[in-house]
Amino acid sequence: MSISRELTVINGQFTNQEAQEILITIFSTKIQFHELKNLRSLLQNGIQDEIAERRIPELKTGIDELLKIVTEANKNDKLLSIKSTITVSILDK
Repeated sequence: MSISRELTVINGQFTNQEAQEILITIFSTKIQFHELKNLRSLLQNGIQDEIAERRIPELKTGIDELLKIVTEANKNDKLLSIKSTITVSILDK
């Protein structure tokens, strides 16, 4: 049995500063999550968490891309539209 729901997280137009603040917070929180997960794995098992090791650089690249978009919007005096949904599913083990 699997059940899925889509939840809207962000849906609107934002100033460049608002957009940057919202999205940097999300990316930073995910980076912290993976850093802690990796540290926990190192302390408990003596090995790095492979998923965390892969995701951290991907998320940091996402921040770099975001900053490029915000810079471009700033240069052209534009707003940013952000839409984000999360799909949450309950799955059988």
